[in-house]
Amino acid sequence: MQSPIKQLTESIYHLMLDNKQNDNCVFCSDELKEHIAQLAIAKQSALIVEPTINNSRHECNPKADAIKHFSSIAYILTGDSATFTRHITHATTIEDAHPKTAMFASYEDAYSWSVAKLATA
Repeated sequence: MQSPIKQLTESIYHLMLDNKQNDNCVFCSDELKEHIAQLAIAKQSALIVEPTINNSRHECNPKADAIKHFSSIAYILTGDSATFTRHITHATTIEDAHPKTAMFASYEDAYSWSVAKLATA
């Protein structure tokens, strides 16, 4: 299985979130844990989440052990109003599950915040 997670730096990872064919995502299935193991992602790394336009709305119940593997999660919100609404609902669910989650309008802002969070960890 090809991972939707790409390593950007030693401790920062980028996830393209696309669950258009399922009623779940990497956060509410065992998929995130599988990618963490496959890529040997160090505990307390930072994760930048970028949902695709096709990312579907679903009842997300994030698995705590996988989501807490990361020290921080930056969630990028973009798109038209319908896409934004669909993504902010999911981003809020992730934020509720992980205390160090923040939402951003651009990749650059999400990346800068992730670097700053790692520097203060």
